Amino acid sequence: MAVYSPMSGVIDVIDRQANTIGIYIRGYNDKKQDDHVIHSPIRGTLVALNPYEGKIKRNLGPELSLEFKSEQDKRGRLEFVLANRRVGTVAFAVEVGAGYITDTVRTVADLQVGQAVSAHQHLGDIIIGSYCYVTLPKTVQISPLLRVTQEITANTLLASKPGYFSTGGNPVIF
Repeated sequence: MAVYSPMSGVIDVIDRQANTIGIYIRGYNDKKQDDHVIHSPIRGTLVALNPYEGKIKRNLGPELSLEFKSEQDKRGRLEFVLANRRVGTVAFAVEVGAGYITDTVRTVADLQVGQAVSAHQHLGDIIIGSYCYVTLPKTVQISPLLRVTQEITANTLLASKPGYFSTGGNPVIF
């Protein structure tokens, strides 16, 4: 019942009460840059793509991807909501717009709500520098090994079933 990071970056918020993690994705203005590839944190079904303070449109290029663009002078978020029977619902939002280098998130070709995805699957890309919020279900426990300012890569283990971290067991990808 493992949940992995959908993004590479630096953890700057861990809220164990709300079961959320904030990840700053470094860009051109930082000493180190992170890749801006969005991955699935679990195996499951994409149940929603929710735009906040922006709009989604179909990219008419050859890849037929979806493109989210934040509203002018605002921070917008594209929320990916995934679910499976064992973990429940995991939501993460990629934030772009005012204060960031970019205002655009692009999904991979033909990504659709209702589609089955595997853990670590490439879901899309941030078109340079932004932020990611991960909201976990109460059925998983945030790793006690995570700390604020920790550099992580996409697919870093963020959470697993309660008791996993005290037993030294191996996470199970569902």
